[in-house]
Amino acid sequence: MSDKRINLTMIEKTFEIRASPEEIWSIIADRQGIPKLQPNVMEVEVDPPGLASVGQKFTFTYRIWRRKVKVFGEHVEVIPLKMLKSKQLPQGMFKGFEDTMTLEGFDHRTRVTTILNYQLGLGALGRFLGVLFVNRAIRKDAANYWRNVRRLAELQGDETAATATLT
Repeated sequence: MSDKRINLTMIEKTFEIRASPEEIWSIIADRQGIPKLQPNVMEVEVDPPGLASVGQKFTFTYRIWRRKVKVFGEHVEVIPLKMLKSKQLPQGMFKGFEDTMTLEGFDHRTRVTTILNYQLGLGALGRFLGVLFVNRAIRKDAANYWRNVRRLAELQGDETAATATLT
């Protein structure tokens, strides 16, 4: 994103998940699985297919207030099990965005820090969707994403622990 940070909105959150970085990574690096994590995502295109890699491009089609909007992005930095950083490609509902997710494992838990910086391109959204409404929808979507990541990762962790106990 450019150095001009005018009208930028930032969502930053740090929290812990009772699961290993491996379990969380398997969920967040699989961009095809986004609809399980964000119910407003209707379609996902990933090129090339597979887990997140530098240069991998993605398109998410969202439904926001009965309208379809697209987000075009590219992974610009990927450190497996540690960090996933994406940025805006020209087009779509944002003038720009940069999304960074970091994972730090310790004592059977993972500390997750997520930072999303974005600027809306309201021309793509039309007159019907106000800035406050869209910002609220993005915050809600981000919260749902991480709630679902936590739920899936902790379920995987519980299943792994149960299997280990049985063997």
